[in-house]
Formats: sequence, structure tokens, C-alpha cells
Amino acid sequence: ILATTRTTAVASSMGTIQPYLLKDLPEDKSWQLFKRIAFNDQLEEPNEDFISIGKEIIHKCGNVPLAIRTIAGHLYSRNTEYWMYFRDREIGIIGQTDIMPTLKISYHHLQPEQKQCFAYCALFQKDH
Repeated sequence: ILATTRTTAVASSMGTIQPYLLKDLPEDKSWQLFKRIAFNDQLEEPNEDFISIGKEIIHKCGNVPLAIRTIAGHLYSRNTEYWMYFRDREIGIIGQTDIMPTLKISYHHLQPEQKQCFAYCALFQKDH
């Protein structure tokens, strides 16, 4: 059985082998992940504006894979003006240790029908 958690206390309380702690990605791997998702594996390099803004964004994400994947997916097929807006306005709420702000950004950019489906999850108690 594989159990995942964000806190080592939960992992320790399970009384199993030593937990395997995932580290943040190195800068180059973070950029590769971001680029693969935000540019959909394009063969050609994105223009310099996208590259510089994207690298600032992954730095602000603290090289956390979930944050990078979420934000890169959100920025996919958007123009540079939106990327700059996102970098300057929305990225400020992203914390390097708390993933909830990242998930909140993702939620706010869902379509209304998707938000309704997601709201059904609230019917289940926490940690179930």
C-alpha cells in the first residue's frame, strides 16, 4: 500500500518504514516540466518573453511540481499579456509550502460546470 501525505507526522503515525520525502525539483527539471505542459511539447523554442516570464513563475512556485503543473496548464495557449498579468497579480498568493493557494487558483479558473462537479466533493468529510 502506498500512502501519500504532505506532513511527515501523518507518515510517521502509520508505523511503516521510513517515509520517502520528495524534494523540490532542480531548476532545469522545473523548467522542462513547465515547458512541456505550457507549450504542449512544441518542437521549437518559445519566444524570449514566454521563457523569461515562465522562469520567473517557476521560481516563485519554489520548484514544487504540483504548483508548476497546475500553473503551466492554466497558462497553456494564453498570450504574453496574460502571462505577465498572472506573474504580477496572481502568483503572489502562491506559497512554497502550502499548496492550497495553488489549488484555489486552479479552481477559480474552472468552467462553471466543472466547479459544480468539484463542489460535490464537499459532501465527503475531510480525510476520507
